Amino acid sequence: MESVDRILKGQVEGESPALHNACYSVIGREGESNRLDTSRTGGNTVSNDDQAGTLYSAAYGSRDLARTQPVTQDSFFWIASLTKLFTAVASMIAVEKGLVTLDQNVREFVPELADLEVLEGFDDDGKPRLRKTTAPISLRSGFCYDKQDQGLQRWNAYVGKEEGTFKGSYVSHHRFGALSIKNLLQEGYLHPLVFEPGQGWAYGPGMDWAGRTKAKHCESYSLTWSQIEVAAKQNLEAFMQENIWTPLKMGSTTFQPWLRPDLEADLVELAWRKPDGSLMKGKIPYSYPAPNCCGGVGLYSTPSDQTKFLSALLNGGAGIISKEGLDEILQSQTEDPSHFISQVCGSKRAHLGQTWPEGSKGDFGLSSSINDADFPGRRAAKSANWQGMPGVHAWLDRTTGLAGVFVTQILPPGDKLVTKCFCELEEAVYQSYRS
Repeated sequence: MESVDRILKGQVEGESPALHNACYSVIGREGESNRLDTSRTGGNTVSNDDQAGTLYSAAYGSRDLARTQPVTQDSFFWIASLTKLFTAVASMIAVEKGLVTLDQNVREFVPELADLEVLEGFDDDGKPRLRKTTAPISLRSGFCYDKQDQGLQRWNAYVGKEEGTFKGSYVSHHRFGALSIKNLLQEGYLHPLVFEPGQGWAYGPGMDWAGRTKAKHCESYSLTWSQIEVAAKQNLEAFMQENIWTPLKMGSTTFQPWLRPDLEADLVELAWRKPDGSLMKGKIPYSYPAPNCCGGVGLYSTPSDQTKFLSALLNGGAGIISKEGLDEILQSQTEDPSHFISQVCGSKRAHLGQTWPEGSKGDFGLSSSINDADFPGRRAAKSANWQGMPGVHAWLDRTTGLAGVFVTQILPPGDKLVTKCFCELEEAVYQSYRS
């Protein structure tokens, strides 16, 4: 893995470093012979746990732009949309526990979703045109982030609602309607649908609502999220702690880092790429502290914990979910993949499909992209991948028996130098494997 280490070190500590830090791990399926040269550590790597199956693990750079605090595999990062894979697994655990089914109409037990309408457009005076729909909303069909859709942004402006993607809360106030549970609860993500459920694909808070669905199994319905959690006896943090993090010995993953000063002290500073290519100090755009455990964007974790999670998935679920449940998460889910491809490899390629080769085809699973064909020199067909906006990437190739996670903290999303580094690392891994 010398070529992998050379690329990673060069991007962070070379003559013209592109990144202020980067952590990278490669995992192999346990119990199989592997052709990779497993000279596996480099940089500032310090980890409290030696994960079986780890073929390479390294960390270079610093937690801060001043380069005074070395980053390690146990440094603490906001992982943003990589949260979605955790919530998909948690949702499947809930399915396997009999709490909900993938195709159950959640309108029936999540009242906030019962009367959602479809946004069809706007009148000449700017008034939204809404159409009633009773189509079932399930864990397979979801929503669009208002930040990602011009129509929803116009709707926000019309009703006086703030954009809610990074509020860390389902609660928002608008100036229309009486003060009631109906218009106070969870309106951060509560807005019209942009198409009939199941009839399209949009990047949105489906996983956030999935987390809400699990917490909604309670007898009472109260005005604040914290009271709902009390009534449910278990919020998303507690559900994941019990069913994922504790079984996998992931002690450094949480929605609530402000309650963990031991982790908060190791929080990595976010950087912002300026037009001239240099980095300046930035700020994580997600609310801190966040009022709710948002299952699409709200997790903080360490590269070491991410490695444990990916290893569990690469090895068939490792007891936290069944192999059949994992297969369901990682298979195509949309009725018409063209809706997905038109965005990931089209209009939103810069920050959703930046690691996919031009002309790629694929679909979306329950939380990640699934490529139809092999990526030349890289992952095999039917691999899963997703990313978090500050340069956090993961892929899972069950055909080859390899997975990897790349972690840094750089905005804006889709940073070209982060993408270049990630793709070069993946190519080097597969070149070593196949040589």
